[in-house]
Amino acid sequence: FKVFDKYFSEGLGYDDYGKLHSILLNSKKVVLVTDNCGEIVFDKVLCRELKRFNPGTHLTLVVRGAPVLSDATIEDAERLGFDEVVDEVQTTGSFAVGFDIHSIPERLKKTLEEADVILCKGMANYEVFSETSYKPVAYLLRTKCTAIARSMNLPLNVSAIKVYE
Repeated sequence: FKVFDKYFSEGLGYDDYGKLHSILLNSKKVVLVTDNCGEIVFDKVLCRELKRFNPGTHLTLVVRGAPVLSDATIEDAERLGFDEVVDEVQTTGSFAVGFDIHSIPERLKKTLEEADVILCKGMANYEVFSETSYKPVAYLLRTKCTAIARSMNLPLNVSAIKVYE
């Protein structure tokens, strides 16, 4: 718990929560792209709060087609009972760090195109979505490498919520 306590006590090094809050207020379709299986427990809490915040929102959880390192998968989502807090769970259909946005299932492509906002967790998802035209995208991550920090115009080693519209 020491690392968790450290990050939690540091707070956010960059905080676009106000902007994200406004977007979520008016969103009918929200997509949450997960990162690590260890974080997915917290993602369930986030999903529950998103639904409580805006009960009419259609919430889609996106997990990896298969774990590469510690990626969250459909099995993780099922085991944790995400069907209680989201409207649907979809997979990227691939076995890769991040994923190839051009090779995703048609159903996911349509979901992303129709989303009012996409919430992306982690640096691998930033690398995927920063090269796309999907907007708005809110990144929830920690800048653990110099290249990502520079690309996002953020300091290194900070937790951040950054929205691109």
